[in-house]
Amino acid sequence: MAVAFLLAFNSWGTERDSIGYGHFRMLRVKQENDLYQYWYQSDKDFTNGFHVELFHEVFDNKVSDFALIGFKRNAFNDFSLCIGQDLFTPEDIDLEEVDSTDRPYAALLYLTYAKFSNDFFKGRQLNSNFYIGISGEYAFGEDAQNGIHEIIDNKPALGWGNQIGSSLMLDYDLRYKQLLPLNTSVFESNFFTKAHVGTIYNYFELGFDFKIGHYTDSYLNDRGVGSTKNKIQLRESDFKKLSRAKLQMIPNRIRKKGIQEQLDYLNDRLNRNFQFYFQFGGLVSYNLYDGTSEGSLISFSKNVYELEGEDLNSFLYQGYYGFSMQYNRVVLSYYRFLSNNIKEEGALFGFGEITFSYSF
Repeated sequence: MAVAFLLAFNSWGTERDSIGYGHFRMLRVKQENDLYQYWYQSDKDFTNGFHVELFHEVFDNKVSDFALIGFKRNAFNDFSLCIGQDLFTPEDIDLEEVDSTDRPYAALLYLTYAKFSNDFFKGRQLNSNFYIGISGEYAFGEDAQNGIHEIIDNKPALGWGNQIGSSLMLDYDLRYKQLLPLNTSVFESNFFTKAHVGTIYNYFELGFDFKIGHYTDSYLNDRGVGSTKNKIQLRESDFKKLSRAKLQMIPNRIRKKGIQEQLDYLNDRLNRNFQFYFQFGGLVSYNLYDGTSEGSLISFSKNVYELEGEDLNSFLYQGYYGFSMQYNRVVLSYYRFLSNNIKEEGALFGFGEITFSYSF
């Protein structure tokens, strides 16, 4: 029924704008785990995430375009549907009873409908996401974690009987990203902020992101993935729309030449089939409510153990670094994250993220 609903509103076909940008098609698989790093290897706080996301024009319809916020003019809009699972545990997974000194076990299983709206010419992005899902037994957190532990011959987590109970996840967030006027042909800087509201999470965040290497453009689609399907061709009228920060990506030696030479450089850059770059950044968030620790605002069962808001850290900090490589249609990425703990003052935990993407 859900698929029929989408198709009924779908405009069908891949619309292309005047410079040749069409809907972005990509399959992305992301796995996050503390195993994918050397330091801070422990099942603590956020311990595992698995996400499968499909970008396709079938998800671009009148309902989603209205419900998910984006830019109205000069925007490249892409849509995706993702299924995800996130797992959270206390530090001591050998305890069967409740550990009142740490956070509770929690699992989330959900769908995310997302809109990626890029104002390419000004170097800014709006990413809006709608989440619907569940927490509790039927999010299959115990099955996923202990299944992985069995495969790698690790001890099982014994406290999943105390996890946050069955409840509803109904969340929405909006993330804004802006290119800063500190760029070269191989380096860029960005500012971002996000607001997330819902039955599970309520928080605000802001941060800075930096990229260095050989890449296309971060404001072409979700992560600047080159597409062999879309051959971008900027024209002189398009060139005049570019912001000063965007023009800084053109090397000085080419900026001294005419507009046509600069256009040739940009068009060649935007259609690169090979990318390799390093990325690093950090953020701070102000936490208003965390349903993985306090229980969902819409619960179907009483929690065995939950934390009160005054027991949680209001300010959370995260730093990250990693690299991404693309060749033709395939993208491989690895990132490492380090954060403070929502329960323990001064405690840190980390995890690694491996992503495989294929554009078509």
